[in-house]
Amino acid sequence: MKKKILIATIHMNIGGIEKTLINLLNNIDFSLYEVDLLLIVKNGLLLNKIPKKVNIITPCNQVFAKLISKQNILSKIIKNILFNKYTYRFYKNRKQYDIAIDYSGYYLFINYYIINTKALHKYIYLHENVYGALEYNKKFKKYYINNINKYNYFDKIICVSDSTKNDFNTMFPQFKNKTIVINNVQEDIIIKNKIKLDGTYKLISIGRMVTQKNYERLILVMKKLIDKNLDIKLYIIGNGKYYKKINKLIKEYNLNKYIILLGEITNIYDYLTQCDLFITTTRYESFPTVLIESLVSNTPWIAPNVKGIKDVYKISPKNSALVVNNDIDSIVNGVIDAYNGKVNKNFKFDVKEYNKKVLNKFYKLIK
Repeated sequence: MKKKILIATIHMNIGGIEKTLINLLNNIDFSLYEVDLLLIVKNGLLLNKIPKKVNIITPCNQVFAKLISKQNILSKIIKNILFNKYTYRFYKNRKQYDIAIDYSGYYLFINYYIINTKALHKYIYLHENVYGALEYNKKFKKYYINNINKYNYFDKIICVSDSTKNDFNTMFPQFKNKTIVINNVQEDIIIKNKIKLDGTYKLISIGRMVTQKNYERLILVMKKLIDKNLDIKLYIIGNGKYYKKINKLIKEYNLNKYIILLGEITNIYDYLTQCDLFITTTRYESFPTVLIESLVSNTPWIAPNVKGIKDVYKISPKNSALVVNNDIDSIVNGVIDAYNGKVNKNFKFDVKEYNKKVLNKFYKLIK
């Protein structure tokens, strides 16, 4: 008899959490497990990547789904009224599960929905580096501290990296016995279109344009590199609330010829494989999936020495990664080193072996 699993998240827009969930679902053995996926809003560019054997359920009808999908104040108000830690009881799932997993980890409605689901075992993912999030996001800090007791109701807290687990245990030692580490599952490389990008030496950055990713600093790095007469171009994949701000900054520094904003793209490998170096100027991470995607694409990466980065560096092959000091000049000098051959494409990352280790841990947990 198949074990019944419920996994819950918010939507299937392009993001690190959503992409890793797709990778996990694509690796589940459906001969052993029956999987329901709860989406608060059944939308997003990654929706069609969900395996057909996954049963999608949603508490939200299509009228409300369209309304709360919009990026405006009204939609946020409606979303907060409909879905919060008090309204979950109106959407209660009466099905009995063997395992219920809160995959998003931070959305209160889902936290309490899973807590009140009938399941033998309940797990919650921790995708966030708590130290970094609490330092840079006051709203997150208030919400997180006020609701820290939610972890009492879960059997295990699945941290996506060692640093995520260590930081969480340091801050909240009362849950130390519940934390385990399971890295994110990674998809193998998929090339759909043979993209031809311009540029002698091509840099690429991928991520949401939010405070955490610190794209303003990346633009300043590019300004210094161009002033040093490096023959380079930077391609940026992603969107977010600071998109216009970043675009304006590029124009102010007259970098339009050197920095190309590509917006949201579902298959990043078409672009990643064409580039010589992946770069991030992020403020903090837990286990940055995009660095693994870069390794899978045979593209070396450079990143500042912040929380979460070294977890990927540990498993990166020789000549594939540079971790530099967390300041603009160090990042600039690191890119120059990469440009001069300190890292290159002469490495091999075994994604199948990596996934095998991750999935063994996941199956050990759910069995």
